[in-house]
Amino acid sequence: MLAYNLKVNRLSAAMGIDAGEITLSWLAKGGVAQSAFRVKLTKGSELLHDSGTVTTNETTYHPSIIIPSRTKVDVTVTLCDECGNWGDDAHTSFETGPAPSDWVAKWIDPELEKLKSNGRFAEDGNTMADTRKYMFAKDGDPLSKASYLKKGFTLDKL
Repeated sequence: MLAYNLKVNRLSAAMGIDAGEITLSWLAKGGVAQSAFRVKLTKGSELLHDSGTVTTNETTYHPSIIIPSRTKVDVTVTLCDECGNWGDDAHTSFETGPAPSDWVAKWIDPELEKLKSNGRFAEDGNTMADTRKYMFAKDGDPLSKASYLKKGFTLDKL
């Protein structure tokens, strides 16, 4: 019996998924019914998780492990058929993306520099107090509305 169509969090090519708990799923072929499975998760040569033999016909599994951010994990699923015969290993891999705490960013906004330089009025005529209603960065600096979203433009007919 062989597992195929292996998925991680319902994705066949899971790249950049959220760190944390995962759900594995698969389909089975080459026998009448699946009677058991074994799942191994590895990071390089390091064994992260081994389910051992799980006696069930279920084709989903929730490993009791939290996968950290920015981690490539190889998955091996082995199935046992109704007669107790173990099939070949099936393989897939996935990679978790960066967690929000892994990076820091600020808005890139040319109007913000104008706002800071004159200290009183934004380009659209709002006072600094009016502009503070829009948004604040973590350090308390005022941010204007995204300038590229509020500008209009026209195209000349070609």
